[in-house]
Amino acid sequence: MNGSKAIVFVAISGLFIYSGCSSSSAHRKEDKKAPAKTSEYTLGLSEDEMKAILDNPRSQRMSREVEDLVRRRLPNSSFSGAVLVAKKGVILYEHYQGLESHVSKVPVTDSSSFQLASVSKTFTGMAALSRRKRKALPGRSRNQMVAGLPVPGVTVRTLLNHRSGLPNYLYFCDSLNKDKSHFLTNEEVINLMIVHKPASQYQPDRHFSYCNTNYLILSAIIEKVSGQKYADYLQQTFFGPWK
Repeated sequence: MNGSKAIVFVAISGLFIYSGCSSSSAHRKEDKKAPAKTSEYTLGLSEDEMKAILDNPRSQRMSREVEDLVRRRLPNSSFSGAVLVAKKGVILYEHYQGLESHVSKVPVTDSSSFQLASVSKTFTGMAALSRRKRKALPGRSRNQMVAGLPVPGVTVRTLLNHRSGLPNYLYFCDSLNKDKSHFLTNEEVINLMIVHKPASQYQPDRHFSYCNTNYLILSAIIEKVSGQKYADYLQQTFFGPWK
């Protein structure tokens, strides 16, 4: 995982704060508080309904409080990223500052891409459950190959619930991957597990232990059963229809 960037995604009373942070240099862009000109992200609200949200005293108070929080807690010298607060898709506060990269010197904008980190686990879980709902993914069957790995006792359910007992790739990959400049793919991580057989943490379904390997394998399973790339499956199943 790229340590230079992180994402925070917080839901508060129907409002969403989405921010990315990386390095210390900064570049401020004027805050934008106007409502979106399209209904694509506003749940089909009318102009009057969007205006009512913007004119609501609670919405205006929240906007001021977030603006003050950003000014006090996210100084130019320590934060590069984006902050957006919206209610029912209506933007109450929007702010961008800093650089996407110190090499390119490209400033952060509303089109910048950030490392999602573990926020993606939510979508991976949704994708697995969507396949399960279609009865295209077994939830409890045991003693089978999971994404090509011989892992008796591990099921989709234990992967989703972080109860698989599998080793965390963050720890064993560091010693096995000799080329530190190469970002390992999911397939490469699974191949390392097949070849080197790192020891499990515990027997499956004994207790909870948060482990990134679970969701890496889930994404590989989703690709296998759907016949699509992970990103393509999410686009077709969720993001496309949500528009």
